[in-house]
This record gives sequence, C-alpha cells and structure tokens, in this order.
Amino acid sequence: MDACREAHESRPPTVLSEELVALVRRRIGPVAAFRDVVIVDRLPKTRSGKILRKTLRQIVDGERNPTVCSPERRQHH
Repeated sequence: MDACREAHESRPPTVLSEELVALVRRRIGPVAAFRDVVIVDRLPKTRSGKILRKTLRQIVDGERNPTVCSPERRQHH
C-alpha cells in the first residue's frame, strides 16, 4: 500500500480535505485555492493511463457513467 492511500485511510475525510486545501494554498498560492474536495478511491483512466477529465466532471456533477462506475469494470483494472 502506498503512502497516499495510507494517509487517506488513516484520516477522516473532513481532515484530509482541510489539509489538502491548506497544502495547495501554501505551495501554489491563493490563485489556485479551492473549497470543494471529492475523495475517490481512484481516478478513472484510459487503458494507456491518461486521466479521463470529462468523466471526472460527470462524477462531480452527479452524473453516472456506467463504463466507469460499474463494479465489473473495476475488477479488470
């Protein structure tokens, strides 16, 4: 298990969200500040490993994408 996953599992989601927002503000600055954090088990990716940004937006907007959300697909990755 990698360090990021261990950190994620050992902290409550609210604490992790607050720490992430503070880290971005401190390292990048107020211009990159955000308020909402969505914690996911993993990012949806193509077979070549690229992050599916459109799918991320759909998930955040509450839409369901069966090709990403179905448990059958998760077992093969």
